[in-house]
Amino acid sequence: MAMAQHCDLVVGPETGVLSAVSMCAMPKIVLLSHSSVENLTKGWENTYSLHSTVTPCHPCHKMVYTWDQCVKDDTGTAKCMADIPYTTVLNAVNMNLPRQREAA
Repeated sequence: MAMAQHCDLVVGPETGVLSAVSMCAMPKIVLLSHSSVENLTKGWENTYSLHSTVTPCHPCHKMVYTWDQCVKDDTGTAKCMADIPYTTVLNAVNMNLPRQREAA
């Protein structure tokens, strides 16, 4: 958590690390699973929340302790996370990653 405060961009699922830096100035990209923007990231600073728009059970608003409580895709990943398109995540990263200055 301490190292995340020194990053130019923090990307990840809704975890304690992202919660710990929720009010820090750096951009954050949160991959939502069981939560929604309304009940988790709405008040976070400089935060981009990504979520599935096609998974019927998202957001389920429940803590999942075993896989029998969650819908998985064919790779064994939570369906709501697998249904976030890779290009959506990549575009969010590209839009928020500070560009390095070219050497003079």
